[in-house]
Amino acid sequence: MNKEEKVACYVRVSSNKQAKDDKYSIPEQINILENICKRNNWDYDLYKDLGISGETIKERPQLKELLKGCSNGIYSRVLVVDQDRLSRNVKDLQVLKEVLKYNNVKLMLQNTVLDLNNKDDDFMSDIQGIFSKRELKVIAERSARGRYQKAKQGKFPSGGNSLPYGYKLDDEDRLVIDEEEARVVRRIFDLIANHGWSCHRVPDDLNALGIPTRFKKLRRVLRSKKYNRVYENKWTRNNVKSIVSNELYYKDEYIYAQNSKFDFVKPVSIKKEPIISKRIF
Repeated sequence: MNKEEKVACYVRVSSNKQAKDDKYSIPEQINILENICKRNNWDYDLYKDLGISGETIKERPQLKELLKGCSNGIYSRVLVVDQDRLSRNVKDLQVLKEVLKYNNVKLMLQNTVLDLNNKDDDFMSDIQGIFSKRELKVIAERSARGRYQKAKQGKFPSGGNSLPYGYKLDDEDRLVIDEEEARVVRRIFDLIANHGWSCHRVPDDLNALGIPTRFKKLRRVLRSKKYNRVYENKWTRNNVKSIVSNELYYKDEYIYAQNSKFDFVKPVSIKKEPIISKRIF
């Protein structure tokens, strides 16, 4: 296949927490890029990084593969719906652009072709990168303000796996005890405090009983980005240690944003019921 006929299409969507602020879903990005390639009769390969932040390219295996293809002379064009799909990190964007420049690969957006070896096109790309960086900060600040307002109303500002194990949200997004998980928490403390079990032994008991972890209940894939390896969702020593060392379980409050990076966010006390007594803790 001649290099001029080969296009590398790349799609990315942010983490689940950020996806609400993303401009494009994965299916929408794919549809746009495939239509462009079909309209121009281009052969293409599709690379997808799902649920990964745009702040860095270090942990994006598919983008790394795409760049390797560019370095090996496979592609003459990289096609994305917006430049920020590649990266919102200005430093990383410059590294990525150097790969494209060196290999004479053009960067194509929906309605624009950028020859990065052309100083005007390169400058336009830099400007877009600066705006993307600013947009990322605006999105992060807007999200932080929204969560902060919820917390001040006594509501838990997040959900899913960010919820403390043993708790769930009611219809008003307030923390209430999840009795199924709370029984597991009490069992862990009982085995350690009253029966002398170690944090090494407790996971074997929970796994043998078929008790699911929070990740397994949510059907999340436990993957190592560094090694690109999927792990079994089961109880581990670290799971147990994180529970038995958490004062949350005997206190009647949850402190939100104790170490926020935003000056306008102050720690907020969210009232809740304890699962165990202070004595057993």
